[in-house]
Amino acid sequence: MSLAKCLAAAILAILAAQVFFRFALNQSLIWSEEVAAWCMVWLVYLGAAALVYRGEHVSIPFFLNLLPGPLRRLGAICRSLAMLLGVLFITVYGIKLVFGTFHIVSQATGINSRWVKLCIPISGALMTLFALRLLVSDIRAAIAGDPGAEASGNDGSGKAV
Repeated sequence: MSLAKCLAAAILAILAAQVFFRFALNQSLIWSEEVAAWCMVWLVYLGAAALVYRGEHVSIPFFLNLLPGPLRRLGAICRSLAMLLGVLFITVYGIKLVFGTFHIVSQATGINSRWVKLCIPISGALMTLFALRLLVSDIRAAIAGDPGAEASGNDGSGKAV
């Protein structure tokens, strides 16, 4: 959470400095927009991983909640498995993107775009671990015959169940 706060504060400070330089000093920081955008990309990907960790990822439990208990537990397992496969896809192709050959060096900062793209496999790996944890939780709930059925979802109230 503190990394997200630092990134958000960095975006705010960079953009505020850009506004000050442009309107007060009649100068422009050539790097500010680019660095703020890169911070935003990292913030979004790490935020997605945090949502998966807390079980607040996108989920539409309407149809799952219509099912009887045993089928609901199976549906929860299928949902978690689908999410796991999706984030594995992001992770694998994020790694290919980072180690691929299409990278540019920023004219404004001199930073290789590989550093920006690195957020994809890092957050993908985190989401994979968190999705695996949710899948294991759903499997355990199914084995235990938990009538709540949905150990790793969102019940629509905004709170993880």
